[in-house]
Amino acid sequence: MTQDTFDEMLAAHAAWLDYPNTGERADFSGEDLRNVRISSGSLLFKAIMIGTNLAGADLHETDLCEADLSHANLTGANLDKTYLMFANLTRANLRGANLRKAHLFSAGFSHADLSRASLYDADLQRAKLDHAILIGADLSEADLSHANLSGANLWRASVTGANMTDVNLSNADLRFVNLIDATLNNANLNGAILF
Repeated sequence: MTQDTFDEMLAAHAAWLDYPNTGERADFSGEDLRNVRISSGSLLFKAIMIGTNLAGADLHETDLCEADLSHANLTGANLDKTYLMFANLTRANLRGANLRKAHLFSAGFSHADLSRASLYDADLQRAKLDHAILIGADLSEADLSHANLSGANLWRASVTGANMTDVNLSNADLRFVNLIDATLNNANLNGAILF
């Protein structure tokens, strides 16, 4: 996709958000946006981006709330302080992505690959991370309260100082996880692999 086409679709999407009868909801499904410049703070709220290639993209502080990013390739993407509340990232590839201080309240990461991703100080309250791959991920200082990590693989992940109150870790792989200073009040550990 060219920069001009992307900018036109983004403008039409902004109009659609303001007045649904005037613009058009952005649908970037299956598009390769690796060479498109997405300005910091861009408004992609409710955008459709199923299977979009955003590998290495800089999405710093972008509004992607309620966006559908299922099956998207976000490998190594910069999502620092990005807004992804209620977004769908089911089966997305986020290997090595930077999600530091990202706003991920109730975001869906079911079966997503977050290996070696940085989620330091991220807001993951009520996030759906069931069966997600979090091998070597950094979840230090993150708020995971009421999150669902059932069946997730957290092998060698760090959750140092994380708030994991009422988190569901049933059947999760917690081998070699760094839990120093993590709060696990009322956590569900049924069937979790600890050793």
